[in-house]
Amino acid sequence: MEERLDKEMEPAQAAILWASTYILMGLRYPPALAAQLLRGVRNMKESTTYQAILEEGAAQGRADEARRLLLLMGDKRFGAADARIRRAIESITSVERLEQLTARILDVSNWDELLTQ
Repeated sequence: MEERLDKEMEPAQAAILWASTYILMGLRYPPALAAQLLRGVRNMKESTTYQAILEEGAAQGRADEARRLLLLMGDKRFGAADARIRRAIESITSVERLEQLTARILDVSNWDELLTQ
């Protein structure tokens, strides 16, 4: 496969195909096997597909951490959040919104006041 891609494709196109191959293999095979089979694949990390997946994962991680900190700080300030409040916070996907709420936590007196506005 490597030989054929090297002959028939531009390096950028080949990188996209390698990244796609790796992703699709992950749907069928354990990560260790996919990594072993594609060991030595060049340019995969430079592919836009690979970079997009990394960015999406990083964004999800930032949102998860922002939610965790908001709940931690809110629990300390207002008491444990009930299920309704937890669901509301878990439904927020915007890191910017979560940061705004965290910044407001010292300016409000309860969970409901924090989440309105």
